[in-house]
Amino acid sequence: MLELQKLKDEEKYLFLKSLLDKEEFLDFIEVFVEEDYKVKFNPSFKLSEFEFQYIPMDFYKEIYDHLKFNELDASNYKNWFYVNLEAVKNDIIKPYYFAFSKKNKEPLRNIARALREYEKGEKKFFYEIFRAVLRRMFGMIKERGRKGIFQDVPFSIAWWKYHLFLISLEYVNNEKILEFLYEKATFYNQLVEKMGFTLTVLADRKLLAALLDYAAYNGVKKELVKDVAMVSSIRSFGALNVDEIQKIIKGL
Repeated sequence: MLELQKLKDEEKYLFLKSLLDKEEFLDFIEVFVEEDYKVKFNPSFKLSEFEFQYIPMDFYKEIYDHLKFNELDASNYKNWFYVNLEAVKNDIIKPYYFAFSKKNKEPLRNIARALREYEKGEKKFFYEIFRAVLRRMFGMIKERGRKGIFQDVPFSIAWWKYHLFLISLEYVNNEKILEFLYEKATFYNQLVEKMGFTLTVLADRKLLAALLDYAAYNGVKKELVKDVAMVSSIRSFGALNVDEIQKIIKGL
């Protein structure tokens, strides 16, 4: 699927056009699919285009339980490509749902505009929407790096938020953490950037739980995740309990 990032402009045009029809999309994408892929995804729900952009928290557990991924699986862009492929095949989502960005959240309108402008020789928006589609499908890691997997793929975002919640439950009893992660996109994005690049926060699950519990109860200042990651890189929290760790977090 990384070859999708190398399509020529005329192929990008056909790819975006294929998003308007399930069978055309599946036919186009078939050449990029490994015959022996093992990911299966057929949950009980179906999503609207808006729900795909902000997957409801009520579906997180089913996504998590259905996929049975470990952290390594969930960090692999290929697995999320196949999750999305399965979601289209099983009518959980429609392929045009992928065509949204932070600034332009109406996928059908985005596709129509991108195709129209391409036909006029105007390619800026066309490229923007093409990149947005790949980001939603597997993270477009050539451009975004590993953080695209954690931050750009809706099903991956849902999986990781629920996984972080489960990690927190190993040390604290705070059901509000999941809702906090669902609502606080900026905090989540900051957290997974540290997970993806330094691993300092994720490597210490007790510290992660203490941070999530503290943030869910007290809110967060702008640099909290950065400050905690910096402190964790120069000292060990292993001998401390959650309350002691949170006293340190409070003083940052």
